Amino acid sequence: MAPPWIWRSLKGRAAIAFEVRDRLQQYLDDYATGIRVSTINIDESKPPAQVQGAFDDVIKAREDEERVKNEAQSYANGIVPEARGRAQQMEVNAYRDQVIARADLASPALWAADRVSKGARGHTGASLH
Repeated sequence: MAPPWIWRSLKGRAAIAFEVRDRLQQYLDDYATGIRVSTINIDESKPPAQVQGAFDDVIKAREDEERVKNEAQSYANGIVPEARGRAQQMEVNAYRDQVIARADLASPALWAADRVSKGARGHTGASLH
C-alpha cells in the first residue's frame, strides 16, 4: 500500500495548496507575526524518481476504479429498465390470465342463469316472424 503522503499529493494541487496555506497560517499565527497568507500557488509538482512507480500505480488504480464504476453504471442503466419492462409484462400477462380464468369459471354459471331467466319469462327461443 502506498504511504499516506502519496495519497495526499495525488488529491490535487488545489487541495494541497489549501493544506499548505492553512498550516503555514497556523505557524505564522503561533509566532504572532501578523502576516496573513491569502493564496498558495503550486505550479508544478513531481514525485521523486524513487517513488515515481508508486505514483503511477496509484494513478492507474484510480483510473481503473473510475472505469469499473462507469462500466457498472452503464450495465445498471441497461439492465434495470429491461428488468422493469419484463416485470411489467409479467404483471400484464398474469392479469390477463386471471381475467380469462374468471371468465372460464363463470361461463357455465352464466349460461345456466341465462337459460333459467329466459325460460322464466316464457321465452322459448323460437322466432316470431
